Amino acid sequence: MNCLYCGGKLPAEAAFCPVCGSPIVGEEPETADPMTASRRRQRRVKQGLIIASAVIGASAVVATATTLGIVYYKHTHGGLTKK
Repeated sequence: MNCLYCGGKLPAEAAFCPVCGSPIVGEEPETADPMTASRRRQRRVKQGLIIASAVIGASAVVATATTLGIVYYKHTHGGLTKK
């Protein structure tokens, strides 16, 4: 039997999926939609990619702002050390 949420293999005596931790429901695998687990997995992957993209984008903005701040400071103060 496979988990309805992630499609992972389930031991016969399992109360929870060992892969995703979802509770096991009494629905038989032949009555479950096999594409449901695949769609859920695709949705999780898509959400993960969106979150990763947002984090990378935010990091790029912070790095750019920091770099521009340093360049501006050097330009207006004649460098980091005064002579």
